[in-house]
Amino acid sequence: DPYFHPAYASVVPLRLGSGPEASRARRPRVLQGLPPALVVAGMHRSGTSLVASLVAGAGVSIGARLLAAGRGNARGHFEDLDFQEFHQRALRANGLHGDGIVPAGQPDVPEALEPRARELVAARRATGKPWGWKDPRTLLFLDFWSEVAPEASWLLVFRSPWEVADSLYRRLDETTTSDPLLAIHAWMHANRLLLDFARRHPGRCLVRELGQVTAEPGRTFAAIRDHLGVPLGKPPACFDPSLLGGDPAMIEEQAELVRALLPEADALYCELRALAGSETPLPTPRLRSHTDPGRAAAVAAVSAWARGSRMLTQARAATAAEHAATVARDEALQAAAAAQSEGARAVAEARDELARSVAAARADAAREIAAARAEVTRVTASCAETTRQVHEQEAFRTAEIARQRDEIETLLAEIHRTHIRLDAATGVAALKPRKGTIDKVRREASRLARQARKIVRAQVIGTTKGDRQR
Repeated sequence: DPYFHPAYASVVPLRLGSGPEASRARRPRVLQGLPPALVVAGMHRSGTSLVASLVAGAGVSIGARLLAAGRGNARGHFEDLDFQEFHQRALRANGLHGDGIVPAGQPDVPEALEPRARELVAARRATGKPWGWKDPRTLLFLDFWSEVAPEASWLLVFRSPWEVADSLYRRLDETTTSDPLLAIHAWMHANRLLLDFARRHPGRCLVRELGQVTAEPGRTFAAIRDHLGVPLGKPPACFDPSLLGGDPAMIEEQAELVRALLPEADALYCELRALAGSETPLPTPRLRSHTDPGRAAAVAAVSAWARGSRMLTQARAATAAEHAATVARDEALQAAAAAQSEGARAVAEARDELARSVAAARADAAREIAAARAEVTRVTASCAETTRQVHEQEAFRTAEIARQRDEIETLLAEIHRTHIRLDAATGVAALKPRKGTIDKVRREASRLARQARKIVRAQVIGTTKGDRQR
């Protein structure tokens, strides 16, 4: 099987059989009145994020929920998370890693996931605007999506195998760092699927090398408009070559190693370039020996080894410098921490002193308030006692005045009775005192009684004023 490397015969479980022949019977083709769609597909680290950003800037909606920027792409992946999650579920259902970096086979989409795929496409169609998506895993499901979205056109992007492998190594992907050859075999498998699909659907596909897009994006977008019929605006000027990474000084050794050790990868790369009409410059094969490819590979490997050793020495020097900087930074941090601790101690002491002063002031104020309250209580009690005594004296004098008034009234009544008895005893009218005399006596008695009342009242008032003054 030219698609399968023997090294993975026992470690990559695959379920094959998804293709146009297997799926056409249950997936009807419907194509009328649908908005145009453009799908960007390519192997991991082939520049699909860059291309998708240009497509999005030219007016194609590539999703509302995109994968955020990360270690692999500082400016974002422009990757629709709905399609990414769908592909990951399908890959795991086939027993594969969710990243989709596989050296052979074509996973099937479980029937249970098909409604979700049609739901995703229907939601994008409902906007009525040009739409699409980008996800490197799409290459493993090209025939499936071609049936689900028959109106879709395909922008298929590729990059040299040595650049893709180098990018995967630099990104420290778990699958490729544990098996370095997997990067090249996965590149070959993905791009064989790309090449096969493009040859079977030439009217719906446009194949481009990444260098063609970055060198002349306007020309690529004109081909999309003319060949695929997808209306696109002018691509934005957002290309930054530094984001592609890699070491230009090492690309010749990397290319020579791939050409010598895996010539089939180089042959596939040439086929793709021919289909795309790419004239992007290639690394100069100055180490290549046509009579002894093994020697060329050995020279390239030793050159890479030497360069790696130099880089290791530089990395160690950088590590030592970083360690010294770290020590200096730690010392500065310790000094700052000590100063901060001293400042915190001084602040704590000032706070304690302030707390003690406030507590003492509060205690003094509390004592003064308690003394004032005691004095107020004593004065209040004294006033109450004086008031009580005054009330008692006033009541006593009032009773005494009433008693004297009663005695005067009794005396007057006794005088009156005495006159009556005199009148009755003598029976002599001449001896009977005249009415004027009796009235005069009564007036005199009344005068005496009023005078007595005034005297008593004056005594009471005088006593009350004296008490109040006291």
